[in-house]
Amino acid sequence: MAGGKEPFGTIIQAGGAMRDVQILISTVDWGTTGASCSNEAPNPLIFLQTARGLLLGDLQFAAGTNVLVDTGTLLIEPIVGPLMARGLLMALNFLCITGLLQWFQWFTNAVLTIILFFYLKVNFIDKAMT
Repeated sequence: MAGGKEPFGTIIQAGGAMRDVQILISTVDWGTTGASCSNEAPNPLIFLQTARGLLLGDLQFAAGTNVLVDTGTLLIEPIVGPLMARGLLMALNFLCITGLLQWFQWFTNAVLTIILFFYLKVNFIDKAMT
């Protein structure tokens, strides 16, 4: 695919893929994606804030006023289907109500970064060392 121009062909293809993803991400109105707290920007200082609610073990089993909404304007239904879209929106709203949405975002970012590191190590670094 790269025409024997490795690793430059791969770098060019990766750059093109990142550009396509950036264009796709910028087309979504992130302020109205369906989550009840999605209009708040992700807070990079979330780990320095005092824990509250569920993170302190404050389990409240009484019937609350929070209703899990399974509708929104996130255009994911054509990709995963209507039932999966409802589940994803409900999960987003649940994470938001419990205050875990930003924690989940940071955890997901950390896991994906670790996976990327190991992928690069196995496919490029280890092969370059031998």
